[in-house]
Amino acid sequence: TLIDTLAYLFNKPELEKLALTNKKESLLQPNTPVSKSGVMQETSRLVNLFKNNGYYKFTADEIRVTGDTSIAALTSVSEDPFEQLRLLAEASKERDKPTIRLGFQLNTLPDSTNLKKYYINDIYVLPDYVPGDLYTDTTLQERVFKSFTAKYHEKLFRFSLLRDNLSLKKGSVFRQDDYFKTINDFYKLGVWESPNIDIFEQKDTNLLNMVVKLVPLKRYGFEGNIEMSY
Repeated sequence: TLIDTLAYLFNKPELEKLALTNKKESLLQPNTPVSKSGVMQETSRLVNLFKNNGYYKFTADEIRVTGDTSIAALTSVSEDPFEQLRLLAEASKERDKPTIRLGFQLNTLPDSTNLKKYYINDIYVLPDYVPGDLYTDTTLQERVFKSFTAKYHEKLFRFSLLRDNLSLKKGSVFRQDDYFKTINDFYKLGVWESPNIDIFEQKDTNLLNMVVKLVPLKRYGFEGNIEMSY
């Protein structure tokens, strides 16, 4: 069964515009075979696309896929007998080469915040994070910069090192790619173990606070082993 048409019917102008603008990147194209994996990959692509444009809570559950395999010629009505014969002949050909019209739509779900566009509010970086530390802890030392706020026990690292590896930008639209890039960039430095970023929604707003937790690697390690032979 070949794909006849692919439609995005999201009933939300911005989502529909994003989907249509990036339609060429879809693996589902007219006159190509339809497959379950293709539909799943397209759903995943759309979710990532929306998450990279502010819709950080958007999931695959928000998308419903419909398929129409009916033959248009059989649903057409004509009083002209010759036209009826032509439609029947056309329908016979379509049976030999079946097609499907695919539609991606929004599911009706109770939580409307999943369709809200979010922006980054404040960014907090804890460069010597100890499990249990809170970014709201007033006992931590604090240094406020234009792009982020550092909260720390001791000044172990240059603040420029933190700034240069932050892809997340205060005041910008949330982008999932920037979120993961920030984690990966800090990890690749080999200074911290398992960097993590917590996201806190600000109540009754579409703003997010980002808390970057960095646990320093131990400078030295000791290891011993015993060998025996008989």
